[in-house]
Amino acid sequence: MRSLAQPRLPATRKPDPCRRRRSQTELNRKLLGYSAAASAALALSFPAPADAVVRYSGPKNIIVPNNATVYVDMQDTWGGTPDGQWEFRFQHDSGYHSLPIYGVRSSCVMLNKGHCYASIARLSASTLLPEPGQPDPFVRGGRLAAVNYNTNGSPATYMYQFINTSGYIGVKFKVDTHTHYGWIQFKSTLPPLTGTIIDWAYEDQPDTPIHIGDKAPPPIIPAIPLLLLQD
Repeated sequence: MRSLAQPRLPATRKPDPCRRRRSQTELNRKLLGYSAAASAALALSFPAPADAVVRYSGPKNIIVPNNATVYVDMQDTWGGTPDGQWEFRFQHDSGYHSLPIYGVRSSCVMLNKGHCYASIARLSASTLLPEPGQPDPFVRGGRLAAVNYNTNGSPATYMYQFINTSGYIGVKFKVDTHTHYGWIQFKSTLPPLTGTIIDWAYEDQPDTPIHIGDKAPPPIIPAIPLLLLQD
């Protein structure tokens, strides 16, 4: 009598631990990507409350041409919105061989106390503006640099604080009805007498002091991860 053949059972494959680890790693990677994308989307949808920050113009290096006027909009900054309202004007007065600055409307600049009339103060970095407990030193305008010439055309005397050097001008101005403090970095060179507006910044919180030279970092554009999911 012939014996009946026993049916062959399919071979049982042993689980591959390496493959399991790879699958788990891939799953973790995808979950991490989902989490990062969701966090970025939430950050964009619900921005953090606006705190007081320094608004910085970035490098400008604007030349004040001979016998011309240059205007500055302090709100022309990184992350800011220029309002088209000039706060300050710089002039190159070839007739008087001078470089004055004037505030527009209610804007003012810091006077150099204890020196000649209408001499604008050249401030150093880290100076706190305004100075606590000090009387208001701001005026509507004054001179940054000037040269007096002899009759033969040679320079006779150099005047004011920004002669052939750079420094910071302390300023205050209004946004709507609120007072803001800031600075403008300026330099002049000789000969001939020329001026350059290097950059500027201001404190966006009204009536808040600012340290001269403080700058905001460049704006960072958040990146949302792009997930390329493959089966």
